[in-house]
Amino acid sequence: MLIAEAAGLLISNVSLDAASYRETTAGLLSSAVSTFVASLILARQDFRRQYGSMARGVIETLCTVIHIAVEKGALERFHADDLQSTKSIGVAKRVIEPLGPVL
Repeated sequence: MLIAEAAGLLISNVSLDAASYRETTAGLLSSAVSTFVASLILARQDFRRQYGSMARGVIETLCTVIHIAVEKGALERFHADDLQSTKSIGVAKRVIEPLGPVL
């Protein structure tokens, strides 16, 4: 129920043709929620390898949102398809220190 409410809030802020901060991050977070739910379904069906791949995608998406939020110019690079997920993970590690040992 909580995930459905969160997804509803995120989707209400998404516009396919806009490139603003709010719409971009809402779209990314909405995608992360959908991928998270799908990964849980796979995990419950004992598809461990596929679950791990999808879980990594969720983490990379969340790190990208953090990167866009804290670094000037990251949003423009994201829309220019020039923002690397590996660099986003590095930025997220610096912002949220407990992520370091996890990633």
